[in-house]
Amino acid sequence: MLAPLFSFALGKALFDYVRGPRAERPAPAPAWWTGRPGIALASGLLVLVIGVWALRFAGYFGGPAPVVSYREWRSHSDGR
Repeated sequence: MLAPLFSFALGKALFDYVRGPRAERPAPAPAWWTGRPGIALASGLLVLVIGVWALRFAGYFGGPAPVVSYREWRSHSDGR
């Protein structure tokens, strides 16, 4: 779910690092996500994701999925 966003952020950071600083470009205004509201939102999302993961691990929200061995799966699919 977050892999495309992470990949974009990592790619942009790498691109900016390789390109280097540009003196002719004025510094942009700080974005809202670099301030307090953005950090609060990111922290809340992190807590939410970890909380849902922990609850799924404990058996809520449809998790964890039952594990079936290949031998068991094969015996059910062959009709034995």
